[in-house]
Amino acid sequence: MLQHQSSKRLHNEWHDQIATLLCWPHQQSDWFEQIDRVAPEFAAFAATITRFQKLLLICHDEATWQQAQPWLKKAGADFSQIQPLLIATNDTWCRDFAPLTLQVDGKPQLLNLVFNGWGQKYDHALDAAAAADPVMVEALTELYSNHPQPQWNHQALVFEGGGLESNGAGVLLTTDACVMHPKRNPDLSRQQILKKLSELTGASEVYSLSEGGLSGDDTDSHIDNLARFVSKNCIVYLQCDQTDDENYSALNKMQRELLTLQRPNNQPDFDLIAMPQPDPIFDCDNRRVPASYINFVLVNGAVLVPQYGVAQDATALQILGDCFPDRQAIGLSCRALIEQNGSLHCLSMQLPKI
Repeated sequence: MLQHQSSKRLHNEWHDQIATLLCWPHQQSDWFEQIDRVAPEFAAFAATITRFQKLLLICHDEATWQQAQPWLKKAGADFSQIQPLLIATNDTWCRDFAPLTLQVDGKPQLLNLVFNGWGQKYDHALDAAAAADPVMVEALTELYSNHPQPQWNHQALVFEGGGLESNGAGVLLTTDACVMHPKRNPDLSRQQILKKLSELTGASEVYSLSEGGLSGDDTDSHIDNLARFVSKNCIVYLQCDQTDDENYSALNKMQRELLTLQRPNNQPDFDLIAMPQPDPIFDCDNRRVPASYINFVLVNGAVLVPQYGVAQDATALQILGDCFPDRQAIGLSCRALIEQNGSLHCLSMQLPKI
């Protein structure tokens, strides 16, 4: 654990939001053979967001936007809440390539980290440029027009939004598998990376878990599939109680690590809530995919919970509904989406009210 003091704040995700950012799947991405399967799920996700707040929808080009509209209409989307952004992308996982919005001295700061395709695994040049694209800059400037020109902080650190979790009160969670990946920041030590994350986000406590991971996960154990804050001092985490499951060892070790986190200055231990792992899910090639209910999304007035068509779906919906009793708990099918290794949180980025 690393400590640092700062006036910056990376808000938690139950903080009031002014919009959500999504990126529609397109024919030039890995979705090209699955568009008709994933579009209904993606459209349902987008339409649900528009019931509660504004949606900035990245579309690869005008043709992609035109292709998206019938799906969105069928899903009941409120088009008055949708602002399309025509920005070329390689893929749809804007959690990892969109800027992080911080509050610095009461004003928005847009933190743009380097995205390199999760350690150079995939083509990423377009995604890496999307955050600073003039269309994105203009849209976010307009979104935060109650402030002077938002400050941009472009950094050379390679990291993804899905690898960071904030409680909004100075605590940051991440994972060593992501921090120490040899093709992200090979010239920096673990301590240097954690210090940099602390300085950039304003976190006074940074915890990087050495354990935890899911079969099929190509992000190197992003925290948003493993453990998330549901309040300032409470973490919901993925639990596996099937000893013959290939994820059992890693998740059991992570559970023990969470139970033994040492906080500074006699602060209370984190409360922990166990979330059951979904039954194993496999894609058409019989490859296990990293399904997790921890990949939930918060919008104003609702918690959106991945559903995979398995026995644990209802339990996950109940647990997260109990965690956020002042919000509607809405289950959204992610059975097709998860075949590309991500779910609701991976697909989206919140834009907090500042």
